[in-house]
Amino acid sequence: MKRARFSLEGFTLLELLVVLTIIGILMTIGMAAYTGVIESATRRAVEVEISQFQVAIFNFKIEEGRMPSSTEELLSSGYITQELLKDPWGESYILRENEGRYQIVSKGPDKKIGTKDDIVKTLD
Repeated sequence: MKRARFSLEGFTLLELLVVLTIIGILMTIGMAAYTGVIESATRRAVEVEISQFQVAIFNFKIEEGRMPSSTEELLSSGYITQELLKDPWGESYILRENEGRYQIVSKGPDKKIGTKDDIVKTLD
């Protein structure tokens, strides 16, 4: 009578741990690159929105003969939409006068004004 031979071929625990470690390292590198792309795209979106603000402010100035006092005044006059009032981080854009020149300010990802990540556009 012949006995059946079972073959116990497969991966060892050590081999599986090495593969899982390599996958983890690759995922970490990929997520770091992805985060950088997302941050760059968000900053670009803010720059585009600020450009839309700039056009709205110039139109307001031409039609009203003065600069708007706030972003809410632009909204109530119909120069911008409700969606444009907040930046991608959920904070309101700020229209301010600084040394006789108007600026549009986004507080940036840290949501605090006056820090290095603020996005500021001075109107010419």
